[in-house]
Amino acid sequence: MLAASALELCARERLHVHAGAVRDEDVLRGHREGQSGASLRGLQRHQARGRRVRGTPSHPHDLAWQQRRYLVMPMSDELDPPAGHPGHGRLQYCDRAMIPASLARDIMQHKLDYPWQFELSPFQNGPLPLATSLCQRLYCGILIQRVSPENFIFLPKWMMRALGLKPRDEIVLKHRKLPAARQVKFRPLKRMKLSQPRAVLENELKHYSTVTRGSTVTFHYNGRLYEMIVEDVNAGRQGAVEAASIEDTDVTTEILQSVEEREKKAA
Repeated sequence: MLAASALELCARERLHVHAGAVRDEDVLRGHREGQSGASLRGLQRHQARGRRVRGTPSHPHDLAWQQRRYLVMPMSDELDPPAGHPGHGRLQYCDRAMIPASLARDIMQHKLDYPWQFELSPFQNGPLPLATSLCQRLYCGILIQRVSPENFIFLPKWMMRALGLKPRDEIVLKHRKLPAARQVKFRPLKRMKLSQPRAVLENELKHYSTVTRGSTVTFHYNGRLYEMIVEDVNAGRQGAVEAASIEDTDVTTEILQSVEEREKKAA
């Protein structure tokens, strides 16, 4: 069950959003003021137990909640978990979305299998992707330590950039059951001057729930930013896939020659 404080926040800060109805700073302020008791304890208990409960809705109309539209906001660094928390300093270097309490409640009520993962894509009326999009869609997990105001989803800034999103753009969120990754190949943008690059990469991947082919995984290590293109995702018997889960999964990683080195070689 969700913590009562999360549901109270949902009711107290309920925002029936229309264009221009609230300011960005109002969204962030309302979000911050409810954080003291807004942790999703029910989700945390399920995650800690590693439960996998089967509960597919029996009626087709029950599936409608699994696809929704939200307004999107970038996560700010002030929302970073406190020092000592495993996710401290990784808020912008993960693939976890901050979701409203109503969506968290639906996850619990429908008893979805863990891990809870979603497809994200910009909302558009036409069939063509946004001109500013690097990716047509990305996949993500959820941040269970905090909740966002109703009608809003908060994303790491790199996901906003990859999807070509601006604050308060509309985004479509769909629940997805992703296959487990077995092998993922990464191509660094620049040569990695590390003695054990695979060990560093695999440690940083603990903060990611999914990998999407064509996206760029980023992380900081020893004061330096590393950017890794997801070149290939293999899900075992399913072969090459667009996206896969890497949470609670034994994944083999391979680091390919960097873009920088390949371009120098070709020159």
